[in-house]
Amino acid sequence: MAELVLVFLAPLGMILALVTTLYAIALVLAENSIMDIFYGPTFVGAFLAVAAVVPEAHPIFTVLAFLVCVWAFRLAARIARKNLGKGEDGRYARWRQQWLARGRGYFLLRTYLQVFLLQGLIIYVVAFPVTVVAAVGLAFTPVLFWLGLLVWVVGFTWEVVSDWQLDNFLRDPAHRGEIMQQGLFRFSRRPNYFGEATLWLGIALIAASVVPPLWWPLLFLSPLTIFSIVYFITGPITEAQWEGNERYEAYRARTNYFFPWPTRGTEPPSV
Repeated sequence: MAELVLVFLAPLGMILALVTTLYAIALVLAENSIMDIFYGPTFVGAFLAVAAVVPEAHPIFTVLAFLVCVWAFRLAARIARKNLGKGEDGRYARWRQQWLARGRGYFLLRTYLQVFLLQGLIIYVVAFPVTVVAAVGLAFTPVLFWLGLLVWVVGFTWEVVSDWQLDNFLRDPAHRGEIMQQGLFRFSRRPNYFGEATLWLGIALIAASVVPPLWWPLLFLSPLTIFSIVYFITGPITEAQWEGNERYEAYRARTNYFFPWPTRGTEPPSV
Protein backbone atom coordinates (compact mmCIF):
# COMPACT_ATOMS: atom_id res chain seq x y z
CA MET A 1 0.00 0.00 0.00
CA ALA A 2 2.84 2.40 0.84
CA GLU A 3 4.38 1.85 -2.59
CA LEU A 4 1.01 2.49 -4.27
CA VAL A 5 0.61 5.76 -2.39
CA LEU A 6 4.13 6.78 -3.39
CA VAL A 7 3.33 6.22 -7.08
CA PHE A 8 0.57 8.82 -6.80
CA LEU A 9 2.46 11.22 -4.54
CA ALA A 10 5.63 11.34 -6.66
CA PRO A 11 4.04 13.01 -9.73
CA LEU A 12 2.05 15.36 -7.50
CA GLY A 13 5.21 16.49 -5.75
CA MET A 14 7.03 16.97 -9.05
CA ILE A 15 4.15 18.96 -10.54
CA LEU A 16 3.94 21.23 -7.49
CA ALA A 17 7.69 21.82 -7.62
CA LEU A 18 7.58 22.64 -11.34
CA VAL A 19 4.59 25.01 -11.23
CA THR A 20 6.02 26.78 -8.18
CA THR A 21 9.33 27.24 -10.01
CA LEU A 22 7.49 28.56 -13.05
CA TYR A 23 5.57 30.92 -10.77
CA ALA A 24 8.82 32.34 -9.41
CA ILE A 25 10.22 32.79 -12.92
CA ALA A 26 6.99 34.43 -14.06
CA LEU A 27 7.21 36.96 -11.23
CA VAL A 28 10.74 37.92 -12.25
CA LEU A 29 9.80 38.20 -15.94
CA ALA A 30 6.33 39.67 -15.32
CA GLU A 31 5.13 37.06 -17.82
CA ASN A 32 2.50 34.56 -16.66
CA SER A 33 2.12 33.20 -20.20
CA ILE A 34 5.08 30.90 -19.61
CA MET A 35 2.69 28.53 -17.84
CA ASP A 36 0.98 27.93 -21.18
CA ILE A 37 4.29 27.04 -22.83
CA PHE A 38 5.31 24.65 -20.06
CA TYR A 39 1.86 23.14 -19.51
CA GLY A 40 2.64 20.16 -21.75
CA PRO A 41 6.23 19.57 -20.61
CA THR A 42 5.03 19.50 -16.99
CA PHE A 43 3.39 16.17 -17.83
CA VAL A 44 6.82 14.89 -18.79
CA GLY A 45 8.21 15.89 -15.40
CA ALA A 46 5.37 14.02 -13.71
CA PHE A 47 6.11 10.86 -15.70
CA LEU A 48 9.80 11.06 -14.84
CA ALA A 49 8.83 11.16 -11.17
CA VAL A 50 6.64 8.07 -11.64
CA ALA A 51 9.44 6.26 -13.47
CA ALA A 52 11.81 7.05 -10.61
CA VAL A 53 9.63 5.22 -8.07
CA VAL A 54 8.50 2.44 -10.46
CA PRO A 55 11.63 1.70 -12.52
CA GLU A 56 10.12 -1.52 -13.93
CA ALA A 57 6.66 -0.18 -14.78
CA HIS A 58 4.37 -1.97 -17.22
CA PRO A 59 5.53 -1.54 -20.86
CA ILE A 60 2.28 0.28 -21.64
CA PHE A 61 3.46 3.02 -19.28
CA THR A 62 6.29 3.74 -21.71
CA VAL A 63 3.90 3.73 -24.67
CA LEU A 64 1.55 6.17 -22.97
CA ALA A 65 4.36 8.41 -21.79
CA PHE A 66 5.72 8.55 -25.34
CA LEU A 67 2.33 9.48 -26.82
CA VAL A 68 1.81 12.21 -24.25
CA CYS A 69 5.35 13.53 -24.85
CA VAL A 70 4.64 13.79 -28.58
CA TRP A 71 1.50 15.79 -27.80
CA ALA A 72 3.20 17.88 -25.10
CA PHE A 73 6.23 19.06 -27.06
CA ARG A 74 4.17 19.75 -30.18
CA LEU A 75 1.83 21.92 -28.10
CA ALA A 76 4.71 23.67 -26.31
CA ALA A 77 6.46 24.46 -29.59
CA ARG A 78 3.28 25.89 -31.11
CA ILE A 79 2.50 28.10 -28.12
CA ALA A 80 6.11 29.28 -27.84
CA ARG A 81 6.16 30.15 -31.53
CA LYS A 82 2.98 32.19 -31.12
CA ASN A 83 3.79 33.89 -27.80
CA LEU A 84 7.52 34.50 -27.47
CA GLY A 85 8.53 38.09 -28.08
CA LYS A 86 4.93 39.33 -28.16
CA GLY A 87 4.49 40.20 -24.50
CA GLU A 88 2.11 38.67 -22.01
CA ASP A 89 -1.01 37.03 -23.37
CA GLY A 90 -4.00 39.39 -23.27
CA ARG A 91 -5.93 37.20 -20.85
CA TYR A 92 -3.09 37.18 -18.33
CA ALA A 93 -2.45 40.89 -18.85
CA ARG A 94 -6.09 41.66 -17.98
CA TRP A 95 -5.93 39.47 -14.90
CA ARG A 96 -2.69 41.14 -13.85
CA GLN A 97 -4.31 44.56 -14.06
CA GLN A 98 -7.45 43.47 -12.23
CA TRP A 99 -5.64 41.64 -9.47
CA LEU A 100 -2.99 44.31 -8.89
CA ALA A 101 -5.82 46.80 -8.42
CA ARG A 102 -6.71 44.83 -5.28
CA GLY A 103 -3.19 44.92 -3.88
CA ARG A 104 0.17 43.26 -4.43
CA GLY A 105 -0.51 40.48 -1.93
CA TYR A 106 -3.81 39.61 -3.59
CA PHE A 107 -2.12 39.56 -6.98
CA LEU A 108 0.64 37.21 -5.80
CA LEU A 109 -1.78 34.76 -4.17
CA ARG A 110 -4.38 34.83 -6.94
CA THR A 111 -1.72 34.38 -9.62
CA TYR A 112 -0.26 31.33 -7.91
CA LEU A 113 -3.61 29.72 -7.19
CA GLN A 114 -5.37 30.37 -10.50
CA VAL A 115 -2.62 30.45 -13.10
CA PHE A 116 -0.12 27.95 -11.73
CA LEU A 117 -1.51 25.72 -8.97
CA LEU A 118 -4.87 25.14 -10.66
CA GLN A 119 -3.23 24.13 -13.93
CA GLY A 120 -0.83 21.91 -12.01
CA LEU A 121 -3.72 20.07 -10.36
CA ILE A 122 -5.42 19.70 -13.74
CA ILE A 123 -2.22 18.16 -15.11
CA TYR A 124 -2.14 15.74 -12.18
CA VAL A 125 -5.71 14.56 -12.83
CA VAL A 126 -5.34 14.38 -16.62
CA ALA A 127 -2.18 12.28 -16.19
CA PHE A 128 -4.05 9.64 -14.16
CA PRO A 129 -4.13 7.02 -16.96
CA VAL A 130 -0.35 6.97 -17.17
CA THR A 131 0.10 7.01 -13.39
CA VAL A 132 -2.45 4.23 -12.82
CA VAL A 133 -0.79 1.99 -15.42
CA ALA A 134 2.51 2.34 -13.56
CA ALA A 135 0.76 1.57 -10.27
CA VAL A 136 -1.45 -1.41 -11.16
CA GLY A 137 -0.84 -2.40 -14.79
CA LEU A 138 -1.55 -6.13 -15.28
CA ALA A 139 -2.71 -8.35 -18.17
CA PHE A 140 -2.97 -6.99 -21.69
CA THR A 141 -6.25 -6.64 -23.66
CA PRO A 142 -5.25 -6.09 -27.32
CA VAL A 143 -8.69 -4.88 -28.50
CA LEU A 144 -8.74 -1.96 -26.06
CA PHE A 145 -5.12 -1.12 -26.83
CA TRP A 146 -5.59 -0.90 -30.59
CA LEU A 147 -8.91 0.90 -30.24
CA GLY A 148 -7.28 3.43 -27.92
CA LEU A 149 -4.32 3.91 -30.23
CA LEU A 150 -6.67 4.50 -33.18
CA VAL A 151 -8.67 7.05 -31.17
CA TRP A 152 -5.45 8.80 -30.11
CA VAL A 153 -4.17 8.99 -33.69
CA VAL A 154 -7.49 10.41 -34.90
CA GLY A 155 -7.61 12.97 -32.08
CA PHE A 156 -3.98 14.02 -32.40
CA THR A 157 -4.24 14.32 -36.19
CA TRP A 158 -7.48 16.30 -35.89
CA GLU A 159 -5.87 18.73 -33.45
CA VAL A 160 -2.64 19.15 -35.43
CA VAL A 161 -4.41 19.69 -38.75
CA SER A 162 -6.94 22.15 -37.33
CA ASP A 163 -4.18 24.11 -35.56
CA TRP A 164 -2.15 24.19 -38.77
CA GLN A 165 -5.14 25.35 -40.80
CA LEU A 166 -5.99 28.06 -38.27
CA ASP A 167 -2.39 29.30 -38.00
CA ASN A 168 -2.09 29.56 -41.79
CA PHE A 169 -5.38 31.41 -41.98
CA LEU A 170 -4.41 33.93 -39.29
CA ARG A 171 -0.95 34.41 -40.79
CA ASP A 172 -2.43 35.82 -44.01
CA PRO A 173 -2.99 39.61 -43.67
CA ALA A 174 -5.89 39.33 -46.12
CA HIS A 175 -7.82 37.38 -43.47
CA ARG A 176 -7.50 39.99 -40.74
CA GLY A 177 -10.87 40.31 -39.04
CA GLU A 178 -12.24 37.36 -41.01
CA ILE A 179 -13.70 34.17 -39.55
CA MET A 180 -12.03 30.83 -40.18
CA GLN A 181 -14.69 28.60 -41.77
CA GLN A 182 -12.62 26.33 -44.02
CA GLY A 183 -10.97 22.93 -43.63
CA LEU A 184 -11.96 21.16 -40.43
CA PHE A 185 -13.62 24.38 -39.27
CA ARG A 186 -16.39 23.63 -41.78
CA PHE A 187 -17.50 20.72 -39.61
CA SER A 188 -17.21 22.23 -36.13
CA ARG A 189 -16.30 25.61 -34.71
CA ARG A 190 -13.75 24.12 -32.31
CA PRO A 191 -12.09 21.20 -34.14
CA ASN A 192 -8.83 21.61 -32.22
CA TYR A 193 -10.68 21.20 -28.92
CA PHE A 194 -12.47 18.13 -30.27
CA GLY A 195 -9.10 16.65 -31.21
CA GLU A 196 -7.70 17.41 -27.76
CA ALA A 197 -10.54 15.66 -25.95
CA THR A 198 -10.43 12.72 -28.37
CA LEU A 199 -6.72 12.04 -27.99
CA TRP A 200 -7.06 11.93 -24.20
CA LEU A 201 -9.94 9.47 -24.59
CA GLY A 202 -7.49 7.36 -26.59
CA ILE A 203 -4.95 7.57 -23.77
CA ALA A 204 -7.58 6.37 -21.28
CA LEU A 205 -8.59 3.46 -23.52
CA ILE A 206 -4.98 2.35 -23.95
CA ALA A 207 -4.53 2.46 -20.18
CA ALA A 208 -7.74 0.44 -19.73
CA SER A 209 -6.16 -2.35 -21.79
CA VAL A 210 -3.91 -3.24 -18.84
CA VAL A 211 -5.77 -1.84 -15.82
CA PRO A 212 -8.47 -3.69 -13.80
CA PRO A 213 -11.99 -2.23 -14.29
CA LEU A 214 -12.04 -1.13 -10.65
CA TRP A 215 -9.58 1.62 -11.63
CA TRP A 216 -11.34 2.71 -14.81
CA PRO A 217 -13.17 5.67 -13.20
CA LEU A 218 -9.75 7.26 -12.55
CA LEU A 219 -8.69 6.59 -16.13
CA PHE A 220 -11.74 8.19 -17.72
CA LEU A 221 -11.68 11.13 -15.33
CA SER A 222 -8.81 12.31 -17.53
CA PRO A 223 -10.68 12.79 -20.85
CA LEU A 224 -13.78 13.90 -18.93
CA THR A 225 -11.75 16.69 -17.32
CA ILE A 226 -10.33 17.81 -20.67
CA PHE A 227 -13.77 17.66 -22.30
CA SER A 228 -15.33 19.69 -19.48
CA ILE A 229 -12.64 22.37 -19.73
CA VAL A 230 -12.67 22.82 -23.50
CA TYR A 231 -16.44 22.41 -23.89
CA PHE A 232 -17.75 24.43 -20.96
CA ILE A 233 -14.93 26.90 -20.20
CA THR A 234 -12.36 27.53 -22.93
CA GLY A 235 -14.78 27.19 -25.82
CA PRO A 236 -17.41 29.63 -24.51
CA ILE A 237 -14.68 32.17 -23.65
CA THR A 238 -13.43 32.00 -27.23
CA GLU A 239 -16.96 32.20 -28.61
CA ALA A 240 -17.70 35.30 -26.52
CA GLN A 241 -14.99 37.22 -28.38
CA TRP A 242 -17.18 37.10 -31.51
CA GLU A 243 -20.49 37.83 -29.83
CA GLY A 244 -22.57 40.24 -31.89
CA ASN A 245 -20.58 39.65 -35.09
CA GLU A 246 -23.18 38.96 -37.80
CA ARG A 247 -20.86 36.79 -39.89
CA TYR A 248 -19.93 34.71 -36.88
CA GLU A 249 -23.58 34.35 -35.89
CA ALA A 250 -24.29 33.00 -39.38
CA TYR A 251 -21.32 30.63 -39.09
CA ARG A 252 -22.56 29.46 -35.69
CA ALA A 253 -26.07 28.85 -37.03
CA ARG A 254 -24.84 26.42 -39.69
CA THR A 255 -21.86 24.79 -37.91
CA ASN A 256 -21.74 22.46 -34.90
CA TYR A 257 -19.98 23.82 -31.85
CA PHE A 258 -17.81 20.84 -30.87
CA PHE A 259 -18.56 17.50 -32.52
CA PRO A 260 -17.83 17.42 -36.28
CA TRP A 261 -20.90 17.33 -38.49
CA PRO A 262 -21.76 18.42 -42.04
CA THR A 263 -22.57 22.10 -42.40
CA ARG A 264 -26.24 23.08 -42.28
CA GLY A 265 -27.66 25.44 -44.90
CA THR A 266 -25.59 27.58 -47.27
CA GLU A 267 -21.82 27.26 -46.93
CA PRO A 268 -19.48 30.26 -47.18
CA PRO A 269 -17.37 30.72 -50.32
CA SER A 270 -13.88 29.17 -50.29
CA VAL A 271 -11.08 31.45 -49.12
